[in-house]
Amino acid sequence: MCDFSPRAIGYVHVNPQYTNVFVANIINDDSTATIAPESLDLVSAICCLSPLALGDFPPALDNIACVLKRVGRLLFRDYVIGSQAEVHFAARCPVTRISTCGPMA
Repeated sequence: MCDFSPRAIGYVHVNPQYTNVFVANIINDDSTATIAPESLDLVSAICCLSPLALGDFPPALDNIACVLKRVGRLLFRDYVIGSQAEVHFAARCPVTRISTCGPMA
């Protein structure tokens, strides 16, 4: 398991079921330094893509692509427009929406 939050990793690290947990920055860290290239069937990115600046998407997605098998899948979930998370972070980090489904309020 990998996360950008040392606190989140700390919670997981106490469970002996998870032996390979580490902190990484999806933008700057080389994902293949700790995960073998093309070795994962699935990458789950939960609430870690939407806070990225538009210019940070290419390196982030390149890092994910490097560790996915050729037929691997990326599952992601990010903030919903108007969600508590969006409201919380909007004051500190204004978000540029890439696209939306349906009418904008």
